[in-house]
Amino acid sequence: MSFLYRVAIAITRKEPYVDWANSFDDGGPKLTPELADSRTIYLAPEIVEEPDLDTVLKEFWQQIFEEELSGWMTQEGDWPAPLTRELFDAWFNAELTDSVFDLTPEEPLTQADVDLEEIADAASRCAWCDLELDEDAGRAAVFTLPDRDRFAHRAGLTLR
Repeated sequence: MSFLYRVAIAITRKEPYVDWANSFDDGGPKLTPELADSRTIYLAPEIVEEPDLDTVLKEFWQQIFEEELSGWMTQEGDWPAPLTRELFDAWFNAELTDSVFDLTPEEPLTQADVDLEEIADAASRCAWCDLELDEDAGRAAVFTLPDRDRFAHRAGLTLR
């Protein structure tokens, strides 16, 4: 277990957000009350003094608002305008948690961590047979050339 130097903001969606999300007649899915009640957690930097929700939201309400809107509608022209703190408060419930623990610190935490782990795995395993490769073993990259004749003079050569 590892303590994260972050505070967590839990967001749920209120009825005005649900009404907005369900106002589009594009044949897409509708936002159900169960889905609207599911929490989205946003992590923000830990605050030295006692954290309070208003202080954290002063800095991050717009980022959270935009993320919540783009989660349903990516076209910003369909978003309400202007985005204000008052509208944010009317559309979302926010709750602050000031202690965040990672119960599996050995697991990747971010998409970048996942990507790095996948690259490391790809570099250490044979893509054909899935055997683990020796760290000092050579690697080969194979690809199809659209015009083999253009490179015929290099046939059989390898890169080091």
